Amino acid sequence: MASDSDHLDPDAPPPAPRQLDLFSDSASVMLEETLREEVLARRFAAAREAVDKLRRHDPEHARIGDWWRLIDRLDRASQAAGAEPCRAEAAVLLRDIDAMTPTAASLLGPRAQDCLALLWDALARAADGLAFDPAEPRLHASFALAQLGRWQQARAAVEAEAGWRDEPGLLAPYARACRRSGDTRAARGALLAACWSQPQSAERILAAGDCPDSRLAAHWSAFCDLDLAADATPAPALATEDFPAWCLLVDPALAADAPADTDVADGDRAAAYRAAQALVRAPDDLDQRRALSAAQPALLRIFLQRGRGAG
Repeated sequence: MASDSDHLDPDAPPPAPRQLDLFSDSASVMLEETLREEVLARRFAAAREAVDKLRRHDPEHARIGDWWRLIDRLDRASQAAGAEPCRAEAAVLLRDIDAMTPTAASLLGPRAQDCLALLWDALARAADGLAFDPAEPRLHASFALAQLGRWQQARAAVEAEAGWRDEPGLLAPYARACRRSGDTRAARGALLAACWSQPQSAERILAAGDCPDSRLAAHWSAFCDLDLAADATPAPALATEDFPAWCLLVDPALAADAPADTDVADGDRAAAYRAAQALVRAPDDLDQRRALSAAQPALLRIFLQRGRGAG
């Protein structure tokens, strides 16, 4: 005897139970969308009710646990407004942010950062006033403030750090905060000054794809590509410490943003920078040309070649 399955029409519509599954799936989608809106609005009590409804409707829903964890951590962060700065709490918050970021992106989509801002704000408060630790640079308040786009506050947090100018880990955050808050001069001046005080750090920042100053980054690329092998007269090799003077010679408009003075132990490089500053104002000054030649002949040749090219 033929079974019932032998008579099934392959073109027939799905059976009723499948239709009920589709209805159930649709209800889950609607419940989760309601839950998402409650979380984004930071109505965490209502969000807990919404996730509980979703759990009752679909106990096997794959993201129930993620929703509970996200809501709990965001709610706790929202209630921590009066907390005192604490390195241990800051470390916990940073671990939570690292753990919650992919979860929030999955659950909330493009608006995830709107809610994660609660955690970053809590981290900024927990880290407020904590000394910078090169081993844990993200526990400095400037890092959390930058994530929140509070650039003036991020800059102030760096400047409040004793000896920040000598701390390589704070150079890029400071330059970026200055640039993003509209103070190009401070950002550019800090990067150029670092060529004397922190040449290796300056090199890394200027060569990085996310350098805070694209104009200086382009100049650095050109500086690194210089070919002085054809010069007939021997001269000391150009180094990172020569970059500020070179920038003034090839792009005099940078003088407005460059450091007023140099803090470099090498007397020749200090003299070359001062001569470059003077030649920006008076390019035909023969005394300054001679001073530049005595300090760094390669820079004078570059200056003269540029002058011929401009003519």
